[in-house]
Amino acid sequence: MIGAGAAAPMQNFLDYGSPVAPHDTTGWPKLTSWAHTNLTYEDSTRLELDDIHKLQNYVDAQAGGPGKGFFQIVTDPFQARRVIDDGKLAVVLEVEISEPFGCRGTDGVSSCSQAQL
Repeated sequence: MIGAGAAAPMQNFLDYGSPVAPHDTTGWPKLTSWAHTNLTYEDSTRLELDDIHKLQNYVDAQAGGPGKGFFQIVTDPFQARRVIDDGKLAVVLEVEISEPFGCRGTDGVSSCSQAQL
């Protein structure tokens, strides 16, 4: 729906240069407002992942070395249980990006079908 998205001032500022920038939020299949230039979509995801690993490394360094800090990124439930049992924070990474599964939309047409999504 055109006009939606106005309640996200930080996203609007980063992506459109203004805290008040209503845009189409309907998503698939049009994906009209999802562009590679949007800082809050896929381009920033790579930076965020790099930063979260840097944070873990910093916390570890303050605690004496790799794996010693309270903040530990985990990738499966077994790692999570081990970290939690050690009294540390198990961090599960989650990402939302603009081109899930390599699908993109241009001119109101998606490169993927609903079944693929």
